[in-house]
Amino acid sequence: METLMSTGRKMKKVFFWNPQAITLKAFCTGVGVVVLSFLMIPLSEENPVGIIIRDVLMILVAGLFYPLSCMKDEGNWEEFGLTTKRWYLFLLGNLLLSLMLVAVFMKKSPLPSDFRFVAHWKEILYILLAGVFECIVFYSFIRTAFSRSFGPVVGVVVTAIFYSLHHAGFQPEFGKLFFVGLLYAVFVAMTNNILVIFPFFWGVGAAWDVLVQSEAVSSIAYPLQRSLFLVSGMILIVTIIRSSTRENRIPEGGAILDKEGLTAEEYGQRMYLHLATEYQRFARDAAFSLSLPAKARILELGPGPGWAGLELLKLKNDMTLIAIEASPDMIRAAQKNAKKEGLQKRTEYLQGFAEDLSRFAAASFDAVISRDSLHHWDDPSSVFMNIDRVLKPTGRVFIVDSKRNLTLVEQMVVRLACMHLGPSMAQAWRNSIRASWTSRELRTLFRESDLSQWTVSSHFLDLVIERKVD
Repeated sequence: METLMSTGRKMKKVFFWNPQAITLKAFCTGVGVVVLSFLMIPLSEENPVGIIIRDVLMILVAGLFYPLSCMKDEGNWEEFGLTTKRWYLFLLGNLLLSLMLVAVFMKKSPLPSDFRFVAHWKEILYILLAGVFECIVFYSFIRTAFSRSFGPVVGVVVTAIFYSLHHAGFQPEFGKLFFVGLLYAVFVAMTNNILVIFPFFWGVGAAWDVLVQSEAVSSIAYPLQRSLFLVSGMILIVTIIRSSTRENRIPEGGAILDKEGLTAEEYGQRMYLHLATEYQRFARDAAFSLSLPAKARILELGPGPGWAGLELLKLKNDMTLIAIEASPDMIRAAQKNAKKEGLQKRTEYLQGFAEDLSRFAAASFDAVISRDSLHHWDDPSSVFMNIDRVLKPTGRVFIVDSKRNLTLVEQMVVRLACMHLGPSMAQAWRNSIRASWTSRELRTLFRESDLSQWTVSSHFLDLVIERKVD
């Protein structure tokens, strides 16, 4: 029963609490690809609408651009099986598997005497280019995302399900294609490299099936023209994704102090004016993630004017909060804001740095929170290890900060938003983004610091760091 409850909580977190979770993104992508496949059922192969649905919407947009953007946002292509390490070994295995598949096909259903694959080179070219889409969206994106959340078996099975449903528009042999999907997914899962199935192993299976064996064989209209279009689209996608490559990190140390014409109190009011809903969302998400016990004692790192922690305190009237802030001016502003909200008796603001939590006893807090402070820390690894020390064994973490590896869409959003901020606030935000980390960099810090319970997930504009509790 406890195992079922744990699985239920995990699924709730992946699919309902966190709309930016990579698993939910993968699930929605799979559903989108299947829906587009079904839309092609009533359309003929030469129908322009069907060609647009398949080549533009399904292959280029839903199958390549969106998954590659999500995987880039995660910051680790290798985790998704997109790597050229030892490529020659994987291609050799790929070739051997394809020869074995040819032998099976020849024995099971020999080719007609007048059939020549060379005569169908245009169709084969199109099939192979479409195979890039299938390998990326199914065997890289969906399989890895579900394997990460629910284990490799679930990842393989879900991949096979989506692979079979995807063919609804042109090859509706679901049972056979489900096992084909399992076959490919298992090999990719074993090696974590899509080169073990593409281009030879997958290519032989797909070409043979589409051109020879399928019960729904139909000619591919305009194969050469569509192949050239796909190549152009793929080059454009790669160019767009590469254009959003992250810059080198530019640290932004130091405390935020009063400036001429902008006191900490004024800074805090401007922040709340623009970000009140974000502080409230942070509080709701934190409350869900932290599963706070009664009379919880919370540590906040880098509260600034205090809004994030104060919004969390509003959700439960028996919580208390202690905050560490480097800026005496921000402490003054946070104390005034706490008093204004009637929360001064449940808050305590202390001057100090996140790297030094020695004033607190071990296992003395139920949770640690922080919003937009991480990029100011000089030594994040030290902070994470100190947090681990002061947390109770069941204590959790919820840290939100900007991310540096913004996608092209996120970069556009930042530019548009900065147009509505004052020059100083806009520049401060841009500086914060340049000083921020990427999910890959943080995972490396966790691994090097032996913090196996710590995780980081990429959200829209932000990274979320949590500490898992078994």
